[in-house]
Amino acid sequence: MLETKVLTFGSKAAMDNGIQQMEAQGWKVVNVQVKKEHGTSSCLIVILALTIVGLLLLPLLLFSSNEKYIVTFQRGQEDARPQPDLP
Repeated sequence: MLETKVLTFGSKAAMDNGIQQMEAQGWKVVNVQVKKEHGTSSCLIVILALTIVGLLLLPLLLFSSNEKYIVTFQRGQEDARPQPDLP
């Protein structure tokens, strides 16, 4: 039986740490995706910037975004190692 697990991390450092922990438990990385998210507050910031300061702050808004790292792991029955009980 093949198990699949998808985890989301908020930073590259957290992703690297999570991958190391999962590999220690016998999981293999199948896919890594980086997703940039612009929150709903970005729209309000754009409107505020255009009305108060105009185009001076626009480049800052265009280049600021959050990234999420989405990692897919798989392991087969033969790869499965017993997992320690986590609190």
